[in-house]
Amino acid sequence: KKVKLKRAHFYNDDVKDKIFKKLISQQINKFRKNKKDKDNFVLIEIGSLIGASIEIWGNELNRKIKNFIIISIDPFEDYVNQNEKNKYKSLQVRSNNTNKLYKYFLHNNSLLDYRKNIIHIRDYSKNGLQRLLRLRIKSDFIYIDGAHDYKNVKEDLRLSKKLIHKRSEE
Repeated sequence: KKVKLKRAHFYNDDVKDKIFKKLISQQINKFRKNKKDKDNFVLIEIGSLIGASIEIWGNELNRKIKNFIIISIDPFEDYVNQNEKNKYKSLQVRSNNTNKLYKYFLHNNSLLDYRKNIIHIRDYSKNGLQRLLRLRIKSDFIYIDGAHDYKNVKEDLRLSKKLIHKRSEE
């Protein structure tokens, strides 16, 4: 049975699902218009928590195109400093349950029909994105929801820009 979190986000799941489906559908349309025969749609997700958004992206991709890869990057480590934990109860709960969240992530992905299309890089986003750059991976869609501080978000954006496939910019 799939594991869910209560109140993981500030908006309800139906709204999130609609937004995510619309976003991925737009990118799928661009991909279809500009792809070559054997191209794979590549989606990179930074910050995976328990894999709920992977399921939304994957269900749409699996329904609309069969050749796709989802690369998730998340260290599943307690990276939150003590001041932030004291300030935000949700960060404290998440950081104290990091190993459990990782097990939920693995479990939830194991239930998906397209689980072989998912690659997880258990590392910090900077390291994972640099690895993908060295491998010359190009992505059609990148979802950034990892660390939420300015320095890390800026670095994720800087590296992600280098990974975006030209056909996705048109």
